[in-house]
Amino acid sequence: MTSDITLEKDLIICHGDAKTKEEVIQRLSGIMLKKGYVKESYVNAVLTREERFPTGLKTGKYNIAIPHTDPEHVNRQSVAIMTLKDEAVFHRMDDFDDEVGVKVVILLALNDGHRHLEMLAKLIRICGKDEFVEQLIQAGNQEDVLAVMNRELKGE
Repeated sequence: MTSDITLEKDLIICHGDAKTKEEVIQRLSGIMLKKGYVKESYVNAVLTREERFPTGLKTGKYNIAIPHTDPEHVNRQSVAIMTLKDEAVFHRMDDFDDEVGVKVVILLALNDGHRHLEMLAKLIRICGKDEFVEQLIQAGNQEDVLAVMNRELKGE
């Protein structure tokens, strides 16, 4: 990532057992909240935005979601990730009426509007690579997910 965006192993859940998009967002937001990276309003803001502007992406062999919300709910820029044992259903970003089962959720907490769009575009690009998403899903622990993310983001 970049030096002002926090991606750390404490913000990663491997092979999570969350069943719904709400559960994934609540669990990841809860970690960010405990660390003081987001405000109390963050989780509800993400859930509300997800209803209006879905973030599920049909990316190939495995699908992802990149939920996020407005900068005013963020104290410190960070990214939380959950790989899932079973798919959680999100509505598609490019087709609100369609649903997609996702195996990886990348929750963004960014407080710079320009950086937000830049990071979202970069993640959509790299998550379109089946090999990258498969490496995230197969990662055995937080350190492995962190290594895969850092390698891909720095190589982009």
